[in-house]
Amino acid sequence: MVRPLIMQNVPNIIFGDKGVNKTTTALFVATLAATGGQTDIDITIETQASYGILDWEVESGLTEYTLARLIKGEAIPFHRPPYLRCHQTLADDIERIADFIQQFKLNLIIIDSLGAAAGSDRFDTAGKAAALRYFEALRQLNITSLTIAQNAKNEDSSSKSIYGSVYYSYYARNVWELRKVSESSNGSSMQCALVQRMGNYSRIPDPIGMVFDYTDTSIAISPIEISMDKLRDRITDEVAILSFLRESGKQS
Repeated sequence: MVRPLIMQNVPNIIFGDKGVNKTTTALFVATLAATGGQTDIDITIETQASYGILDWEVESGLTEYTLARLIKGEAIPFHRPPYLRCHQTLADDIERIADFIQQFKLNLIIIDSLGAAAGSDRFDTAGKAAALRYFEALRQLNITSLTIAQNAKNEDSSSKSIYGSVYYSYYARNVWELRKVSESSNGSSMQCALVQRMGNYSRIPDPIGMVFDYTDTSIAISPIEISMDKLRDRITDEVAILSFLRESGKQS
């Protein structure tokens, strides 16, 4: 659907740290697919798609604010996607969600975000039951999905993974990590890299580099070249710093 970020008819996941622009990226990519908009970012719209938002995180006004800022920053054309505020898990609310998909004739849904959409099973500390139930519900909906997920709290920055059961990685067919590479001192700009962590039907592509430039009213997105070597160097530095801090804490 959007090469290489959204594979058609399978579950796709973007995960990463809090505040790294996961939702903004999902809205940016999906809107380009819906409108046929142009971008210099290294992605290709293969199939135009009508998308809707299933939101467990915030109220509609905040999503509209993000879209308005992307439009103002000329990252996307004007667009107002169908929106559904969700409170129950995807599996428990599947009839209402299926009606929403049918009403607006959607072929792509953004799920924001995985933790609340999947829920938990208090009798299953590993979260396996909730994960399996989540993917069962997606199969029933029979629609391309882009799920936004959080990082597990791995101490080692080089081994980030999706928070929750390992089944989220096993059953998704296209998994991307959005990683912050650098940030301006005043917070007005952030460089990020999208790195594919799992792709069942394609070779692993090069990282996709993006620069987010912010004002109170706009978000502009432009490309930047980021090599795997640069990411590895940064990860190595992060691991060394964490190791130093842990050792310093033990000595003190």
